[in-house]
Amino acid sequence: MAMGKGWRSKGSADLLFKVRGYRLRPFTCCPPSASRLNSLHVAIASPLPLRRYFFVTVALLKSRRRLHEPDFERLAYAPARMRRKHGFLLTGWVFLPDHWHAIIYPPYPLSISRVFQAVKVSSMVAINVRLGEAGELWQGRFFDRALRTVKEYHAKVEYIPWNPVRRGLVKRMEEWKWSSLHEYAGVRGEEQERQCGLRIGRVRLPADENTRI
Repeated sequence: MAMGKGWRSKGSADLLFKVRGYRLRPFTCCPPSASRLNSLHVAIASPLPLRRYFFVTVALLKSRRRLHEPDFERLAYAPARMRRKHGFLLTGWVFLPDHWHAIIYPPYPLSISRVFQAVKVSSMVAINVRLGEAGELWQGRFFDRALRTVKEYHAKVEYIPWNPVRRGLVKRMEEWKWSSLHEYAGVRGEEQERQCGLRIGRVRLPADENTRI
């Protein structure tokens, strides 16, 4: 399945992509409340490095067994719970047997390190309980990349759902349940949350791909 270039409406990038003949639905701003939306706009305009979207990779310790669907269910609970607690945006994600990726926007003064320390600890505890095991689950360091332009952001949104295909887990992106692709393809957030316990935040970015975010 090919994911092609996006269509963008005048004045904004609605993240419309073509997937097997249909378009991914446009996203509107999220969170919806006026006060939080205003704070989001201020954060995007700020040059401070803390106020950015980050593409993050978290890897499983090599000594731990690979994750399976019951583990993904518990892993999904961790960012969902920490998002309610800390108020960060999650706009893309994929879970794989030995690592996972996410696009995160931590509002100032929240740091990306604090977000992922909380998510890693929460998911470690939940998965260890299921397995009847103890000890660290994730590698100590995670890898993050600040997404500085709209073009970089779009590239990572498109990259994320290809991971299960590249790893040979499925033949087509839409066959992998544990990915944000389904919401981009039109599945309602409520349904996605019912299916896998995790939904994305909706954002609208400038139409010009070279715009800094």
